[in-house]
Amino acid sequence: MLYGSDGKPLPGPRNRRAEMWMRSRDWLADPAGADIPDLDSLQADACGPGYHYDSNQRLRLESKEHMRARGLRSPDEWDAVALTFAEPVAPTQPFVFKWPRVTGGWMAA
Repeated sequence: MLYGSDGKPLPGPRNRRAEMWMRSRDWLADPAGADIPDLDSLQADACGPGYHYDSNQRLRLESKEHMRARGLRSPDEWDAVALTFAEPVAPTQPFVFKWPRVTGGWMAA
């Protein structure tokens, strides 16, 4: 959880689960697009949990227990997608092979 200079929690996700789901939502909204399978179960999982904001304006997802009470199944498939947003991925650096410096060469013996 992030806190401002006044010690109050900053708006954003309330917990790690909400943070990962929020990042996955932003990924879907990216103009470059996202390539995901066209599965009804995946869409149902992504749209299943309700949400609200707490008194500190932090996003809070509906718990799986509340979803079960509403007759919905656990969003396991979208949880798996959301878990890919648990940690940021560093951009890859292009690999450049450098030949080792050899003194004398292979014929110098």
